[in-house]
Amino acid sequence: MSPTSSSGGEGFDGPPSPDHRNHLLSSAIRQLYVPTPRLPLDPETLALFRWSRPDLYSLVEQADADEQERKAQESKLVEHIVKTRDKIMLETQYPCLAAYAFLVPGMVFQEPYGRALDLLRNDEGGTRRPTFLDLGCGLGQDIRAILSRDPVLGRAGIPAERCVASDLLGSLMRAGFELFGDREGEGGLEGVKWVEADVFKREDLERLKKLTDGGEGYDVIFLGSFLHLFSLSAQKRCLAALDYLLSRRPGSIIFGRQTGCDQAYNVVKRQEGSKPAAARSEHEQGEDPQSEVFRHDARTFKLLAEQGKVGIEGIDVPGGEAQRFKWRCDSEVHSVAAEGGGKDPKRNAKIKEGEGMQRRRDGTADGEQTHEIKSLHFCITRT
Repeated sequence: MSPTSSSGGEGFDGPPSPDHRNHLLSSAIRQLYVPTPRLPLDPETLALFRWSRPDLYSLVEQADADEQERKAQESKLVEHIVKTRDKIMLETQYPCLAAYAFLVPGMVFQEPYGRALDLLRNDEGGTRRPTFLDLGCGLGQDIRAILSRDPVLGRAGIPAERCVASDLLGSLMRAGFELFGDREGEGGLEGVKWVEADVFKREDLERLKKLTDGGEGYDVIFLGSFLHLFSLSAQKRCLAALDYLLSRRPGSIIFGRQTGCDQAYNVVKRQEGSKPAAARSEHEQGEDPQSEVFRHDARTFKLLAEQGKVGIEGIDVPGGEAQRFKWRCDSEVHSVAAEGGGKDPKRNAKIKEGEGMQRRRDGTADGEQTHEIKSLHFCITRT
């Protein structure tokens, strides 16, 4: 994710007209805005809806269903997705929302996912409760995937009471309930803790850590498109917070993905609505950690993680000491190519990672275009 602007959307009951929407969206987001999700919908997307509301949209996947009925139900689902997306984008504008990245739980495609499931299933004969934190959870597609036993999503089935979802913006989590048609504390979400929290605030960090078994920290933390939101100094502060939240047990992991590049660079943000309204004036000493953002290559991210120190850059981390983090970091940059037909590449691109901030567009002979996006995947392991 990478914030660009915000506009109050409270009380809005439906999608805006195209003209009204374009007036409200920033110029950067208008370039990335995809009117409707690519069809057919991804199997992982349908699996999320199948898990959250098995009574709805069932015909979309049935090969023997009446074609007219199936298409009508698919149309209804797409209309619901677009309406929910456009509604939340009136409040906060992220490229991942513009490109429907929230429809695919990118966590399940990452190599450390299997390790994460093993850690979360190991309760040592019932003597402890390993805990998972989805930090910067957004609409909550990844937390729903790790709860599901659907084979398309890896049959994870992690108990809900072991899962915590957190985001700075509670409105994103509420949009997830609206999108997937479920409710906090009910059905498959019963037992999940949903926490509106700011990683730059000591009291929020303490509140998050208290939700773990014995307050000992999380066995697994997932960061989906999170650290790349911030300046380099703010990323260091985030890592200090993550070190505090992660269990001291060797083998505990932080893994995730974000926008990557072949050579690291700094981006100074334009003045046009640099971040969500809820994030303004929330940070110490008046610093805006999103006034610029730092894009990592694999080498610089590893250096950031392994050479950072506890308690650095002014964040008041409970128990923080001036010592190096006791962990190791593996990171690599992937090139994700996505082809789309027709003359509207933004609409046709199938971007599973949803990064989209660095892309190359190459026209082909038949008029189709290929997008190449750089995605940095990482895994930090407690030693």
